[in-house]
Amino acid sequence: FTLLGTIIVLNCRELYYHDIDILGLEQTVNMDKEDIKDNYNILIDYILPFSEEKELVFPDFVSSEGGLKHFKEVKDIFKNVYVLACVFFVICGLIIFYKYKIRDLKYLFLSSITTMSIPIVLCLFLLFDFDKMFTIFHKLFFKNNLWQFDPYSDPVINILPSEYFLHCGIAIILFIIVCGLCLFTIQMGITKQYQKNEASK
Repeated sequence: FTLLGTIIVLNCRELYYHDIDILGLEQTVNMDKEDIKDNYNILIDYILPFSEEKELVFPDFVSSEGGLKHFKEVKDIFKNVYVLACVFFVICGLIIFYKYKIRDLKYLFLSSITTMSIPIVLCLFLLFDFDKMFTIFHKLFFKNNLWQFDPYSDPVINILPSEYFLHCGIAIILFIIVCGLCLFTIQMGITKQYQKNEASK
């Protein structure tokens, strides 16, 4: 669910469009909203796995060699996210099919509780000290400090404030919690139906 939530949030550009207004980015970078959206869309089009965009060129921002290298690393990470999501989707499908065949529904309850509890804890950490979590995340996934953009050499960072990434994190966590609730609801429904069928025999 974490991988799926990440993919959905990456493709949900409306979240960023909404943040342009909420975070007052037009005033911060002195640009029109449509120009900000254009630069953001170019970045996302490049980052999306299997994109045909070979080079990243912003219409309104210059980029340093280090900045471009970082975005290339981000693109590689998301490519792995997509691949892993596909692999886990197949694995989960096989497990669900097997459990259904042997009438074992306990895994749904345990999965729903685990799915909901972990993101709740993560959400508390995010809200308590997001900057520290943001730094830890980058140190785990990147082997360099290129993610620490200089606004002068890579001014695109000005339209990518940390608050936006916080909102993305919260959106992913909420998605995971909703999925956990869905699993729990499905488990309860199937269990009641199964008990009803057994009682009618």
